[in-house]
Amino acid sequence: MDLDERATLNPPTPITDPAILALARDPSPEFARFLYESIGRDFWWLSRLHWSDTRWRDHFADPLHELWVASRHGGPVGFVEMLGCDLGEGGTEVRIEYLGLLRGYRGHGLGGHLVYDASARARCMHERLPHLKPVCRVRLTTRNLDAPWAKDNYESRGYVETGLSRAVRPRPWFAVRRAVAVSRRQLGRRPPAAPPTAAVPEPRRAADTFELRDRRG
Repeated sequence: MDLDERATLNPPTPITDPAILALARDPSPEFARFLYESIGRDFWWLSRLHWSDTRWRDHFADPLHELWVASRHGGPVGFVEMLGCDLGEGGTEVRIEYLGLLRGYRGHGLGGHLVYDASARARCMHERLPHLKPVCRVRLTTRNLDAPWAKDNYESRGYVETGLSRAVRPRPWFAVRRAVAVSRRQLGRRPPAAPPTAAVPEPRRAADTFELRDRRG
């Protein structure tokens, strides 16, 4: 779904206690993984489950990858990840790659505000990164495995559908998590060192044996 530069970004219905969206500069791999796994488990986000700490760190070391964290009362409630793409003379396209709320904060009106705030910040990415050309389009991807109200939320903010990405529901989440955990252990395990060479012991002689006798009585 696209929101081009000429489209109107429609604000959501006001709520009394909205979340605050802030850019996380140099996010730790542990924090980024927590957000991805905690929210993605309900929507079958699987592509990054095997990422190492180094992979997470290198990913956000690129200034074109931005992690925005939504918080309320000092704690995280959701996040948005966006990527700036240079289209040459056409300008800059910002792709919202991930967007979601923790389970306990869904259904309270926060989703509309998250999409609105994220889209507004995506539109001005070139102001944060002066080497980019002005943003001409904000794009996000919807899938058939997303929350059923997600598409309506995007359209209410002004996005126009350009296509639907279909995904096949994989194995149950706990089975996938178990397989990834095993894979992580195997990748991080070093091959065992070869045992030291030892001389073959000679057969035990009768004089080398003894009995432990009961001395009681």
